[in-house]
Amino acid sequence: PSTPSSAASDVYKRQELFRNSLLQQGASHAMLSGSGSTVFGVFEDQDGMLRAGEKLSGDFRHWELFSTRTVAEPPRLSG
Repeated sequence: PSTPSSAASDVYKRQELFRNSLLQQGASHAMLSGSGSTVFGVFEDQDGMLRAGEKLSGDFRHWELFSTRTVAEPPRLSG
């Protein structure tokens, strides 16, 4: 029977599998967010990120994948 703790364990196992998959696909870093609701990877270049996204979107079909980029300079606040 499924219990809340076994369900949480299953979620953690899937998140860890995804994190390891990010590293295998070339991410220089991959982590879970503080509460584990988000798994993210850092890639050195956009091409590597896009290749990993294509591969992982097939392996993790029910997950939402987003690509982002860092901001080169912090925004300037006026005033």
